[in-house]
Amino acid sequence: MEEKGIPESFFCPISGEVFVDPVIATDGQTYERKNIEDWLKNHNTSPFTSQPISTDSLQSNLVVRNLLDEWRQQEAQRSASPADMLQQYRIPFEDLTLGLGDLGQGSFKSVERGSWHGREVAVAVMRDGLVQMDRDLLQLGRLGRHPQIVTFHGVA
Repeated sequence: MEEKGIPESFFCPISGEVFVDPVIATDGQTYERKNIEDWLKNHNTSPFTSQPISTDSLQSNLVVRNLLDEWRQQEAQRSASPADMLQQYRIPFEDLTLGLGDLGQGSFKSVERGSWHGREVAVAVMRDGLVQMDRDLLQLGRLGRHPQIVTFHGVA
């Protein structure tokens, strides 16, 4: 099961498949649990270092599992269409309070001070231009993953 563009470190060295349940053994290697357990049915050593290992010493590798999950989420967001992002970040308009002051204007949008769930937020109010709105939505969604730049809450 090869996934295009996935980092090499997310593949089990025994099977060459992407990890589902990665475990770390006493040899320092990470393996897919099923593959190393199958290996250890017929061997009592590491397939790479020949060090003695046993199934009792296998521990879940939560770091690799979490990194793989984060990578998959980022890839899904990178390839999301504007329509997908609209659905993912949908905020009911009635949850927003607008008109608390102008912050700026551009040719396709104005930015107003607003409130959402009791927090002060900047709200980009889009005007005509669906193509520009799609571009802005994608850009804000991507920037929203970087907490020092902006927090993108959604669209209404």
